[in-house]
Amino acid sequence: DNPGEQALDLLALIDAVLETQAGIYENKELSDIEAGSGKLLKNYSYKMLEPVITALTTTGSGRYDILVNARKDTPEIFLDYRVFPKYIEGLGDSYSELAYLISRWMVEDGKMMIEPLKRGFDPMGKSEMCRRLDIIAYLAKEEENDFYLSIIDGEASKDIRKSAIEALGYSDKNIDILLEIAKTGDKASKEKAINVLKSFSDARVDEFFENSTKKKK
Repeated sequence: DNPGEQALDLLALIDAVLETQAGIYENKELSDIEAGSGKLLKNYSYKMLEPVITALTTTGSGRYDILVNARKDTPEIFLDYRVFPKYIEGLGDSYSELAYLISRWMVEDGKMMIEPLKRGFDPMGKSEMCRRLDIIAYLAKEEENDFYLSIIDGEASKDIRKSAIEALGYSDKNIDILLEIAKTGDKASKEKAINVLKSFSDARVDEFFENSTKKKK
């Protein structure tokens, strides 16, 4: 191997150990990811990692094909400790088609992605955070109900609040909350809650729509 590449690999390994010790990744988060993939700490060479990291962190043509080929040939490379943070940040890539593709890959990665995506979640964020929430909701369904409620109860951007309201549709335990939002929320939240309520078969929901129809007459 090239001595320069070996040196870079060694520096990357030291860097990762120091980051872990400093608490950038909590032990639980590391164990969760490792349990799901078993490959987070695999020692890929810098020669393999560099094109993937560059494609995830820069702009310009050719990045899409590099990442698609990497996913096809060595999908677990995205879970390497040196790539993983950039992989998550890729959800906010300026090239929306690439950001969407990365979100689909994370769905394929499965539930091991839930905790890392929750970590550092910003309810006031933009496209990256919207995609994070969509992935979490798709993978976790009602299991992360408290997380969705925490977003709705706090400060959140309009789009993220709407996604959190939609996620409440995974559990009929949320019917009363959705009814309250449909009655007292802002316009966008009301519309989303009403759409979600349509998916439930429940006397409370039927009464709400009956009353709404009467008011319109």
